Amino acid sequence: MTTIHANNQEFKSAIQNAALEKTTKDTYINHLNMWLKFHPSLADIINQPETFVPLIDNGGLSESSKAAMHKAIIALLKHSGHKESHPDVYSKWYNDYFQKSNAAMKQKWNDFVQAPKTLEGAMTWRQIIDKYNETSRNKPYSLEHLTIAMYTIIPPRRQRDYWKTALIS
Repeated sequence: MTTIHANNQEFKSAIQNAALEKTTKDTYINHLNMWLKFHPSLADIINQPETFVPLIDNGGLSESSKAAMHKAIIALLKHSGHKESHPDVYSKWYNDYFQKSNAAMKQKWNDFVQAPKTLEGAMTWRQIIDKYNETSRNKPYSLEHLTIAMYTIIPPRRQRDYWKTALIS
């Protein structure tokens, strides 16, 4: 594997200068700073993932935090130009770490089951649509109608959330 040489500030500047939303930049910088709690050099972390990834794996972090930290490294390699100049480093991070941590996080979410007590008060999708139609006719400007409309008219952030949609009373 080739070696990447840059200091932490050069890496962070690559993210700051990237054509990304400010919140995205801030998130990546935050996750890079999380890496720096485990070791003071991003270059060392990037060049020696087999040494540093186990530290976060055993660091008590959630699967989503680990996936976000890996994604920050992927973004760093991409926006600093190292994806093209060091494809072996990028490929190792992407294939060996990011994809695995992302899959672990998705598996955790897919395995999530609501507590039975929570589901007792849930409405089915058919009940939600019926309630929406009823409030459209009888109380079109009420808070109840607005709340139900948010669940029926406005699509969720992720397509896969449709099947999980439930109103809890």
